[in-house]
Amino acid sequence: RHELTALGGYYASDLFSGTWVLGGAYTYHMTDQTAVELGGGVTHANADIIRAIEDDRGQVLEDDYARVIYAESLLVWTPVYGKLRLGGSIAHFDLHLDAGFGVVDSTTSRGAMGVGGVGMKLFLGQAIALRIDARDRVFRQELLDEHFLVNDVAVTVGFSVFAPFGN
Repeated sequence: RHELTALGGYYASDLFSGTWVLGGAYTYHMTDQTAVELGGGVTHANADIIRAIEDDRGQVLEDDYARVIYAESLLVWTPVYGKLRLGGSIAHFDLHLDAGFGVVDSTTSRGAMGVGGVGMKLFLGQAIALRIDARDRVFRQELLDEHFLVNDVAVTVGFSVFAPFGN
């Protein structure tokens, strides 16, 4: 089965202030429990905190609202399937774990990153699902002439469409 997802949410950066994130993903489900996913997103480096530090040092960042783009490749494992009653109807859901790698491109970081996360899909029909994901992206970032290994976390909500439309 194939899955296309559009998503958006909140991106919490180690070195910058939290901000929005928009992205998408294509997932190929090899079996009921395993899948591979290619995804990506765009956000920005919100440097509200850095501006306060820079007031004492003078301007250090050229662009304190710089674009951040990432692409990732993940293995997805779905160990839990279930049903729950919502009102008068039965809804299906699954819980999944993700692990993989990717690349990040911004003014403060370029290169490889590790990705890990958890998520849930609540199926609204046979071909549509509401998806919630929490992912941690670990990569190297340079800020104010220092190097850091950061854990940037994103929580996203999205809608998935599956093809073929039936099971």
